[in-house]
Amino acid sequence: MCKNLFNIKKMANILLKDICELVYVADPETYDILYVNKKLEDIIDSDDILQKKCYELLQGRSSPCSFCTNPILKKAKDKSYSWEYYNPVMDKFFLIKDKLIKWDDGRDVRLEYALDISHLKNMENKLKKRQCLEKLINDISNKFIGVIDFTNTIQDALKRIGDITRASRVYIFNISNGVMNNTFEWCADGVVSEMRYLQGLSVDDYTWWISLLEEQGVINIDDIEKIDDYLMEKRILQSQQIKSLLVFPTYRDSQINGFIGIDHTKEKRVWNEEDMSLLHVTSQIIGNAIERHYMEQKLRESERDYKDIFDNTGKPTVIIDRKYTIVLANGAFYALTGYDEQRVKNMILTDLFYTVDYTRVKSCMDNMEGGSQYKNIRIAILGYLQIPIDVVININKIEGSNRFLMSFIKIVIDDEGR
Repeated sequence: MCKNLFNIKKMANILLKDICELVYVADPETYDILYVNKKLEDIIDSDDILQKKCYELLQGRSSPCSFCTNPILKKAKDKSYSWEYYNPVMDKFFLIKDKLIKWDDGRDVRLEYALDISHLKNMENKLKKRQCLEKLINDISNKFIGVIDFTNTIQDALKRIGDITRASRVYIFNISNGVMNNTFEWCADGVVSEMRYLQGLSVDDYTWWISLLEEQGVINIDDIEKIDDYLMEKRILQSQQIKSLLVFPTYRDSQINGFIGIDHTKEKRVWNEEDMSLLHVTSQIIGNAIERHYMEQKLRESERDYKDIFDNTGKPTVIIDRKYTIVLANGAFYALTGYDEQRVKNMILTDLFYTVDYTRVKSCMDNMEGGSQYKNIRIAILGYLQIPIDVVININKIEGSNRFLMSFIKIVIDDEGR
């Protein structure tokens, strides 16, 4: 039998020597390895191959694999079975073909061919990841259009980024008046939140970090241990068990006002340029949404301030938007014109002015910049029942917005026409 086995092995080596597949033969009952070709032998690098079980040699296991195809082969002895598998021991993807054949002693044995398809799988995974990132960009862009619940929308965006990148943490920092605060954070299951510890940090203590963001527009560290030991940033990152990270800055008026980061605590991560580019776009979308939300808050605060002025001044006053529509008016304006709040709401200036006066006012507004003003423009406005009222108006462009403040002074003519 040994002679026959030697002849079979010799013939197999002749036939299988130069093929690109990995090939082995094993007993489906005992799992004993009976033969491996040279390509597989070179990869395994073991001196006692024929003394091991297939699950020990190829899978690093101490018992038969739960996914073993032997039961499938025994049910259809004349048919082969093809499947794909990622081998964690070899760190490769394989396209596998199994079949039962007759061994020299007449018993059924398992013959397996395994073709390395790691390159194809990696390309496929990269394509899927790119498609996921592109969909993420589209979804996040759409969600921030007319967003109502800003906080939940941000949290959902961070979770989506974390899920796609298999990150441990995804977070946002705000920088204001030389102080950094962790304002948003998403953590994967089992990962401890660090947000409460990352408040009120002085920018002066993190000059290396900020300099990288300013000079390179990104912080891309695939191994935290590469950071110089004397840097405070390294000690903080190590305390959070971070192994790799990717960080992009956010801006306000061309100045860094924060950053969005992705941490990996379980394994080191090397980012390719394509992924970095797509994630950079994603961070810009989120950063712009945060900035827009900030500006809207400031505008609402500004409007509240102006409303307080309206409520405490006797001068008829309105706020007008870029479409020449009244968006806010005070009680003194209602008293002057005879209109009620419902009638004034969304009133266009063409309903308030004669055509020639509207043209004059519109021309002034079109040429105004933030903080500028026009004074003492004498016109007539149309009050309730279209009764003309002679007034002098003053127009101020509200700084930091596309809105205007317009106040009215009624012209009173005495009996002598003065």
